[in-house]
Parts: sequence; C-alpha cells; structure tokens
Amino acid sequence: MASVISKGQIYLCPTRLGSGIKVRITDGLRAGLPVIAHKVSARGYSDFIEKGYMLSFESKEEFADALRTMINRIDSKPGIYQDIRSYYVNSHSFACGVSKLKIVLKQ
Repeated sequence: MASVISKGQIYLCPTRLGSGIKVRITDGLRAGLPVIAHKVSARGYSDFIEKGYMLSFESKEEFADALRTMINRIDSKPGIYQDIRSYYVNSHSFACGVSKLKIVLKQ
C-alpha cells in the first residue's frame, strides 16, 4: 500500500460504508497526505479536520469544493506533507499509543 500511496498528493476516501476502507485513511495520513473523505468515513478524525489536514464531503458539490480547497492549501503551504506526517507520528503512531497506554496503566 505504501508504494502506491507515496505517489499521490491527496488521499481520497469516497466510501461511506465499511470500516475496512475507513481504517486505510491512516495509511494516507501516515504518508503525510492530506485527506478528503466522505463524512461517514471522516468520523473519528476530528483532530485532523481541525488542523486542516482532512476535509469531508457529503455531496458531489461538497467534494468538488473540498478538492479545490485542498489543492489551494497544498499550493500555499508546500510543507503540509511533512506537517501531516509529523502530526500523525506525534499523536497517532503505535509508539504514541503505547506511551498513552503506559500513562493510563500507571494511574
């Protein structure tokens, strides 16, 4: 998956059904790609949405708007890919999860 995703500039997740596809969004984020996902698939990624690393849509028109917006973000901030990758590693990586779990278990 990584070799295919690394060739992209935006990770698209147009599906609204099935958790197997939804979890693949993390592959795009791990690679540092901004994400455009259906609103159903975007659930649980609110921190990425708040940072502007992910946009969601529900209609064809909203998808087109999200695509234009994301292209403009990429053009105006070339370092966005590294920002997304760093944020993912610092907040959602396996190592980060282990650290959070250790804190909880010590309480």
